[in-house]
Amino acid sequence: MASLVVAVSIGVSFSCALSHRHAHASLSMAPPFRSITRLGGDYAMRTLLGLLIPGILLPATHVLAEQPDLKNLRLNQIQVVGTHNSYHVRPPAGILKAAIAVRKDAQEWDYTRQPLDQQLEQGIRNFELDLNLSDKGWQVMHVPGFDAGSTVPTFADALALVSRWSQAHPRHIPISLLLELKEEGFQLSRAYRRPEAKDVLQLDEQIRAAIPVERLLTPDDVRGKHQTLWEAVHQNQWPTLSAAAGKIFVVLHENGANRAAYLQGHPALEGRAMFVESDLEQPHSAVLIRNDPTDPQIAPLAKAGYLIRTRVDAQRSERPERREKGLASGAHVLTTDYPRGEFAADRAFSLPGGAVARTNPVTGPTGERTSDVKEPLPKE
Repeated sequence: MASLVVAVSIGVSFSCALSHRHAHASLSMAPPFRSITRLGGDYAMRTLLGLLIPGILLPATHVLAEQPDLKNLRLNQIQVVGTHNSYHVRPPAGILKAAIAVRKDAQEWDYTRQPLDQQLEQGIRNFELDLNLSDKGWQVMHVPGFDAGSTVPTFADALALVSRWSQAHPRHIPISLLLELKEEGFQLSRAYRRPEAKDVLQLDEQIRAAIPVERLLTPDDVRGKHQTLWEAVHQNQWPTLSAAAGKIFVVLHENGANRAAYLQGHPALEGRAMFVESDLEQPHSAVLIRNDPTDPQIAPLAKAGYLIRTRVDAQRSERPERREKGLASGAHVLTTDYPRGEFAADRAFSLPGGAVARTNPVTGPTGERTSDVKEPLPKE
């Protein structure tokens, strides 16, 4: 009992100090804190008590529980961090200045991402790639001619780099790629064109050529014996982490004509290499994009079985309350514009404690009492 009193006393003092410091800092500094002070004294109090008195149930999404049973933990029961425009390289100063004069949002192009393999070393497990179709095939870039810098010039380059890293780290947490097919290029240069159905299907060929079949997680793998993909995920048939360790899966971030072409004749993605951005309760349904982390539907949709991506911040917008909403939302991929390794600790976003993954506070086995998921993942 004495130790409990001491622990509470220390916690209260520590919490008050941090609350005062946080309040003062918020008036004088724009960037949010990534450290414990960023989340305020209430979080500090709960976290300290959770460390000192493990038996007490504390209602906080960042209080750690015991290490989960990784052999039974499923892919839809964790959270990982992804990067927005994961390939991006800052345009040359002259081009950037000219672009800003024409379109104000070009100010948001003023950043350079680390190479994909370095991001993987920093714990990133989801990449967003913008693909533009040229005479040379699928190119990775934002806006041809204006914001064309990329650490991986082609989709084949990106696949090869991620696949090499994956094979060198065979029990890693699954890596996902989010592909957005851009269509502005043909309006800016004759070297680019709007994709047709055959071009979308070619993505499958490139994926299968670059990623060995035993390391590629496909819709067929998840659907199993179910008639549709939706039936499988709704009945909690996402693979366990031990079964999915070392694997890569790809999501086509499209909901218009390109997705329709990809689904043609394959309504439940039978035989396809990619998942797709989904409508609700359709044969192909498995992955959702909900970029607003305050969306109240994220939690119930996650409980229904969907794998969900949200954005916890954006260029020139790094509000701590948005990040906290994302962490607590139940979304599985938390996409940031401020990844660790690229920005200073007081601005970078990562999971609490810098974990590569943690149990999901909505769908995980211990709810809000999250715990880190560490690599290498165990074998089945």
